[in-house]
Amino acid sequence: MLSRVAENIYWMGRYMERAENTARLINVTTNLLLDMPRWLPELGEGWDRLISITGSHQSFQGREPTEENVVGFLVDCRDYPGSVISCLHQARENMRTTREIFPREAWEYLNDLYLRAREDVGRSLGAAERHPFLTEVIEGSQKVTGLLHGAMSRDEAFEFFLLGQNLERADMTTRILDVRAASLSNSAGRTLLPYENSQWLAVLRSVSGLQMYRRHVISRISGTDVLRFLLMDRRFPRAFLRCLYAADASLARLPRNAAVREMVYQVAAMVESAPLDRLLQTGLREFLDQLQVELGEMHLRLVESYFQTSLTAKRGG
Repeated sequence: MLSRVAENIYWMGRYMERAENTARLINVTTNLLLDMPRWLPELGEGWDRLISITGSHQSFQGREPTEENVVGFLVDCRDYPGSVISCLHQARENMRTTREIFPREAWEYLNDLYLRAREDVGRSLGAAERHPFLTEVIEGSQKVTGLLHGAMSRDEAFEFFLLGQNLERADMTTRILDVRAASLSNSAGRTLLPYENSQWLAVLRSVSGLQMYRRHVISRISGTDVLRFLLMDRRFPRAFLRCLYAADASLARLPRNAAVREMVYQVAAMVESAPLDRLLQTGLREFLDQLQVELGEMHLRLVESYFQTSLTAKRGG
């Protein structure tokens, strides 16, 4: 397989996952802020949190973090490569240039999803219209990935798609925990306690993990249990370790995999040995930041091993 083709497939997987994740984050934040009393400064929870989660401070610079500005930026800013519309566009372009590799139905649905989203987005950013639009993006993205999982041959192309999907999932999970859970772990005000469960529920909903948490953890929601579930669970598809091991399974079926797999093992060992109870009290943010750095290094090793271009390719690239 040409390295250019492999790279396009890898980024198609990342952009599809990113469009879905961003749409879900906006929906969850909309519902959360409706439930939160605005007179609690300890919450530190607002639309500016989405800018932190997506790592888009530089691109957002110069704008006020109001609901209208943040939603418009994360959904429809054509100059920001991490917006929902930009992600769908990039996913579509990457699939378009490699159409002969993918099932025809997947290409047709992704093309239709992007064209409908681009046409509807201008009238879908208000509070009343936002949820149906973003839900359509989420369900559309899941349909495309479902078609690929159900109708694509398990060859090298499919493994590069899975690599992009799983590394993007792992990255988003650490970002959500970094901003949401770290701010919760540092909160000390008694006035926040009645709303802490709502915050941890939002963390789980941000990765569509609430029902699976309740099935497998079988306890009241607590910070330590949520962290353990989203970092260490090996069954939930968006848990960090699960994403790492899924990426490793793809790497095992590709050549020239030693450098990347070595790093996967190192990061997995770091997570498995993490003292979550202690980190929840102090050091959680530093630990999660380090995981994001390691994921960035893992991406660069993938570039060096498989792709001829894009040493500059990074999140939002």
